[in-house]
This record gives sequence, C-alpha cells and structure tokens, in this order.
Amino acid sequence: MSKKISSDEMEKVAEKIRKKYNDIIVSYMLSPRIKEGFDDRYNEIKKYGVDPLRFFNDEITALKDIEQKEKEKINKAAKNKNIEHNENNNKETDKKDFADKVIEQIFKKIEKYPTFFIHQNANKEIEKLFGALIDFDKNMWKEYENIAKKYRVIKYDLAYINLEKMLNNFTRIFSGNVTVRLLNYKNMLNSPFSKTNNIDKEEKSCIMESAFLIKMLMDTANGLIDYPHILKEEKEKLQKLINYLDIMLDDFRLKDLLLFRNKK
Repeated sequence: MSKKISSDEMEKVAEKIRKKYNDIIVSYMLSPRIKEGFDDRYNEIKKYGVDPLRFFNDEITALKDIEQKEKEKINKAAKNKNIEHNENNNKETDKKDFADKVIEQIFKKIEKYPTFFIHQNANKEIEKLFGALIDFDKNMWKEYENIAKKYRVIKYDLAYINLEKMLNNFTRIFSGNVTVRLLNYKNMLNSPFSKTNNIDKEEKSCIMESAFLIKMLMDTANGLIDYPHILKEEKEKLQKLINYLDIMLDDFRLKDLLLFRNKK
C-alpha cells in the first residue's frame, strides 16, 4: 500500500516540480504551456483522488525526458554545423554535454550584472535584468541628462517626460522593496491563489517591456548625438551609453524578441 502524504506535502512537491519546469522553460526557451499542462494534470489528480506519488514520479520522469531531448537537439545542431571544441579545454570541461555548455554561456553573459532580489521564486533572469536597469539608471543615465540639459529643454519635452516616467517605474524603489513595475509580479508570487500561467504572462510582460525601454533609451541617446554643435567628447559619452545598452540587449537575448515583435 502506498504511503499517504498530506496536502501540504503534495503542494511542496508540486511547487518543486513547477520550479523545475520553469528552469527548463527558461534554459531551453520552451513554451510555458508545458508548465500549464502540469497544473491541469495536477488539478485532475486532486479532483479524482489519483495516487499523488505515482503522478509526481511520472512528472519527474517526463521532465527528465524533455530536458534530455532538448540537449540532444542542441548537440545535433552543433554536430551538423561542425562546431569544434576548443583544444585547450581541460578534461573536466570536455566531459560536459555541449548543451550544458550552451546554457552556461547564456547565464555567464548576465552574471556580470547586479541581481535585484524580488522573491525567492522569482525568475532569476528577471532579477538580473532589473538589476542591470537599476544600475544603469543610477550610474550611467545621468550622463545623458547632463548633456541633454545643455542642448535641449527636456523639462518640457513630452517624449522625454514619458521615458523618464517609465524608467522611474522600472528602476526607482518606492514601496514594498521593489520597483513600481515589479510590484504586481511580487504580489502574484506571494499569493497562493496566483495561477502559474498568469505568473508566466507577467514575466513575459516584464521582459518585453524592459526590451522596449532599453530600445527607447538607445533611440533617445542616438537622437541627441545628431544635435548641431555637440562636442566630440559628449558624442563619445553618448555612444558609450548606446553601446552599453546594445550589449545589454544582446546579453539578455532581447534583440530577437524586439525583431519578432516588430514583424507582427
């Protein structure tokens, strides 16, 4: 006879499985629907009293299969393109699966950015993304403002006012230890009634809107470069900002996201 587990224990196991689904979705850029499918199945087994231990075991097995298949796809693509391994790699590195290396490279790109803690269950890439935006606003955007005040009346520029408001919502911490833009996301993570698919949608919105914000900041700085009589060193400072933001788009894999959105 199977050992019975309490409702609290079931929820703890289910949450761990959701987290694993989330990790796989982020790592391999899969559809969030696979996690939604888990929640649908989980609700069904609770409704009809199916053995939860067997259900959880099947889900864990399915997760391993999904991860293995995604790794195999990456390995096959690498083989077809004749990707050569670096001969200087040590033996420990050579033992690693190529797919693992790809994932490591993705997260290594964003490791240099500060982490902004949102919630223990928050998407780690979002915490890095907002950490990068907050750091940029605090340490670099002032350079643009100083130059803009010299050549433009930005106080009465409606486009700039809207951009500044958006930037403040993303980077200034007013209450709840998070920025205005992240407040809803944090509340959803705190609530036991939040649906996984709604959290996924909010995460997507945070990422997409961040991409648009970065693009707007770049466009605004680019617009100032073309002003007449602007000094060479001022152009260089603005170009440095633009280059930094462009690298941020690349590091967080946001360029393809913007391109796809523009084609819609």
